[in-house]
Amino acid sequence: MKAKQFFIFLGSLFIVTLGTIVFITGENDHKECKHISEYSISKDGTKIKTGKHICKERFNF
Repeated sequence: MKAKQFFIFLGSLFIVTLGTIVFITGENDHKECKHISEYSISKDGTKIKTGKHICKERFNF
């Protein structure tokens, strides 16, 4: 009986984990995000590119 309960628990855990991963990847589309590139010149004359990812989402996975 314990083996049956263990396999039911393991299957349930797998389904919940898979559902969570699918939910996170489906909802994290970054449609409202912006990517801004800033350029500057250092003291020795080389160009430096700095990128910023600006997102309105509270959590990014």
